[in-house]
Amino acid sequence: MKIQFYPADIVARSRSEKAELGLYGRTNSGDLILVEYGGFRPYFWAVLSQELEEGIKSRAGSDEAHEMKYLSKKAGLYEQLKAISVKKNDGSSIYVSEIEISKKRFLGKDIEAAKVFCALPSDVEELREHAKSIGFSVFEADIPFSRRFLVDNEITPLALCEAEGEFINQKSRVPVFLAERLYKVSDEIMPRFKIIAFDIETYNPQGKIAIPEKDPIVMCSFYAPGFEKVLTWKRFPTKHSYIEFVKDERELIERFKQIVLEHKPDFLTGYFSDGFDLPYIKSRADFNKVELDLGLDYSPLAIRRGQLTTCRIIGIPHIDTLRFIRNIVARSLETSYLDLDSVAHELLDERKEDIDIAGLASAWDNSPEKLEEFCKYNLKDSMLTYNLLDKTLPNLIELIKIVRLSPFDVSRMSMSQIVEWYLIREAKNFNELVPNKPSHNDIIWRKSQTYQGAFVFEPQPGFYRDIVVFDFRSLYPSIITTHNISPDTVNCDCCKDGKEDIEDLNNWFCRKRKGFISTVISDIITRRMRVKEIMKSADAKDLKLLTAREQALKTIANSMYGYMGFFAARWYSIECAKSITAYGRYYIKQVIDRAMEAGFNVLYSDTDSVFLALGKKSRPDAEKFLQEINRELPEMMEMEMEDFYPTGIFVSAKAGAYGAKKKYALLSEKGKMKIRGFETVRRNWSRIGKDVQEHVLSIILKDGDGRKAFSYVKEIIEKLRKKQIPLEKLTIFTQLQKELDSYSSVGPHVAVAQRMKELGRVVGPGTVIPYIVVEGKGKIRDRAKLPEEVSQKSYDAEYYINNQIIPSVGKIFEVLGYKEEDLLGESVESKKQKNLSAFFKK
Repeated sequence: MKIQFYPADIVARSRSEKAELGLYGRTNSGDLILVEYGGFRPYFWAVLSQELEEGIKSRAGSDEAHEMKYLSKKAGLYEQLKAISVKKNDGSSIYVSEIEISKKRFLGKDIEAAKVFCALPSDVEELREHAKSIGFSVFEADIPFSRRFLVDNEITPLALCEAEGEFINQKSRVPVFLAERLYKVSDEIMPRFKIIAFDIETYNPQGKIAIPEKDPIVMCSFYAPGFEKVLTWKRFPTKHSYIEFVKDERELIERFKQIVLEHKPDFLTGYFSDGFDLPYIKSRADFNKVELDLGLDYSPLAIRRGQLTTCRIIGIPHIDTLRFIRNIVARSLETSYLDLDSVAHELLDERKEDIDIAGLASAWDNSPEKLEEFCKYNLKDSMLTYNLLDKTLPNLIELIKIVRLSPFDVSRMSMSQIVEWYLIREAKNFNELVPNKPSHNDIIWRKSQTYQGAFVFEPQPGFYRDIVVFDFRSLYPSIITTHNISPDTVNCDCCKDGKEDIEDLNNWFCRKRKGFISTVISDIITRRMRVKEIMKSADAKDLKLLTAREQALKTIANSMYGYMGFFAARWYSIECAKSITAYGRYYIKQVIDRAMEAGFNVLYSDTDSVFLALGKKSRPDAEKFLQEINRELPEMMEMEMEDFYPTGIFVSAKAGAYGAKKKYALLSEKGKMKIRGFETVRRNWSRIGKDVQEHVLSIILKDGDGRKAFSYVKEIIEKLRKKQIPLEKLTIFTQLQKELDSYSSVGPHVAVAQRMKELGRVVGPGTVIPYIVVEGKGKIRDRAKLPEEVSQKSYDAEYYINNQIIPSVGKIFEVLGYKEEDLLGESVESKKQKNLSAFFKK
């Protein structure tokens, strides 16, 4: 019989010494199903090493008889490869079951390769080492079996598939279908998804810090459309039907498990649920001796602790919404903070419930009547998490479609990983072997390599009117395609005389054969242009998905340059990375020279954009200039007008008379500010510093009132000294970049992270550390405290004035003619202010 279904999760397992794949998904009728498939075999590629190949040839000679001798010796090596068998400790054997000789391509060369099959994915590691010992180079042995299956069979998770076979009896929480054949039907994505968001609150006697070994879970909320639930085990009067009382923490955890398995969602999501919620639930389940067998195959919640903790439930994809937002979505956000409240405010225009969660333990112990408000808080967190995933789900789906990997995997990938897996997917279509990951020594060498980046035309500090900004549409991707830049085309033997006379360009690229990466990028650019054309006539529903698709294609294309220069990349090429930036500098300088010749005042340029002050020129003049530039550019390259800005400010660098690189603020005709390079976009700045700086820029650019901006800052300084600024505005957030014991010097955030670890908190790379600096003696790190350890009167006002406020606005006021000591003086009118118009430059 045949069934059609949408696979959402995939797991590799073995049955009777045979590799098998389990695909969990939903049928057309919406029923959950497990499709077991054993028709795909593990394999890797083996290529005779260049040294061995050349050695055989040199010993064989060059005439026909020697050619036969060479082929015979090579065939003998393949026979040795096919005959590999290794005895295991239990007496069984692992062995090569079959080899297939194929023609492949590898980094621009045609080669012969053996496809080496074996019985189980776990056999690959042992067999590849024996293949190496014979004299073969091994490729693609590190690609996970389940991912290999999806890529090779062009199966896209969440897209419609068909299986032929029969239903079987097997221990499982969902029906099991044993497939003899399995294949993709279409790219049609599952029409709707069943998503449930959850969130926990823990007993926190020390404020916001909870220790999983001793502090219980006191609340657990769930949210989905039509389903709201808060579990708690302290009774209090309430009229809310969504609050469910249980006996104790043990019953709460059992009920959590029951709800997840009753609903069996397509996605279970939390916010920082990889790093906090699920590990905490697991710790408390162990403490209460509750079996957390959440998998649809009855397997337990699996927690993998590495650089980042990952939690997996077989058959129910767990999506940590924070992790996806941090890796992919954050690059397009205005907010510098990725806490739930900040992200929800920007993406949803919603906020968390306004309640001090530090008071939960006190209410739990002494004031049960107050717990209803904490239940509302708990439920709202789940609702916001659900809405955030729902909002960003189109972006996740488009990335899944592009790389053909599972939602669980894609939602946790960095952009470099997504780029790499897209190339791995495309390598199959181009018959290319995938390069191996770099060795430890390779990485050390690559990290030592440097190259010149983009050209920067530094601005003269000041205020400017009537600014037009041009930028290249996808500069680096278009350079890659225009000049055929790819690791397999660099410095080819056939085009040595074709090197272009461009400053700092020391490499050339093949003109006779298109490269792998340059072809892939060309296809992405073409697809993106096609999508943008379709978007013009799309309805609201389709536009949402098309926008996500266009953004996904754009992000992958723009990330390819950085990927080729990334030390851990499989397709690493320092020559390509150097050449791309050399071409970039060449083209941007050409535009700058042409703009100056045309009589425009060039204010600033960086990487792919040029800022021009119109002066006596008009906007039609600028548009005409743009058309002339585009006529002269290569076919795949184009400049666009990014926007027109009535006012803008460039501030001075720490030394010298020229403006800081990427340190400017512009005001658009629609009244929106574009801020780049100021402390307001740094992630280790307190909210008071950010808010003050943004408000000052707003006053200056929108109102043109320097006196008002100066008075505003003086008032904030006075409030700081009177201890009138809320602590949440003084909290500094800094992300850990590595393990705690890897830091040679201990900064404030590291000192606080060490204290968090002592208190039982899980901290590591990626953890955002909050702290406030208090009054006292010693270094700043000695006075950095967790927010819950700080009282309103204990923060160090002078620290925030001198290290947050003044640095955030000092250079702005310098353009107005103020000095730092003017801001620190006692009088609000400490300096006579000229009219702001006097500072505008022509």
